Amino acid sequence: MAQQLAGDGPIRVLVVDDDADTRERLQALLRREGWSVATAENGAVALEEVARETPCLILLDLMMPEMDGFTFLRELRARAEWCAIPVVVLTAKDITAEDRRHLDGRADRVIQKGSMSLRDLAGELRRLVADGEPAAEGETSHGRR
Repeated sequence: MAQQLAGDGPIRVLVVDDDADTRERLQALLRREGWSVATAENGAVALEEVARETPCLILLDLMMPEMDGFTFLRELRARAEWCAIPVVVLTAKDITAEDRRHLDGRADRVIQKGSMSLRDLAGELRRLVADGEPAAEGETSHGRR
């Protein structure tokens, strides 16, 4: 991961979403931005992908079959070697107070789908990986403690 951040290769991002069209659109956008992109259709597949090759960033939907985003985050953060991977939740779900409690300390950002353009999203992801700038207006920041 340090080599990727130092510019020794493309930044690797994992897109986790059960909607194939969403995965394809995000993958195409991020590849145009110069990122290396892997995808997973649910949390279980995503955990296998993280074990295979650790990404610099995970873009995560919450509502998925087999293993949802909440369970994925619990499993991911339970492993010390994966605790530092930034996770951006990108969801259409209306986030409740209970959801926020589950995400607090586990997700770095929560962004509502459709709240920003794909181009703006790519810029926010790049800033998060590069230097941890604060969240843009319209998104929620959840720093891990």
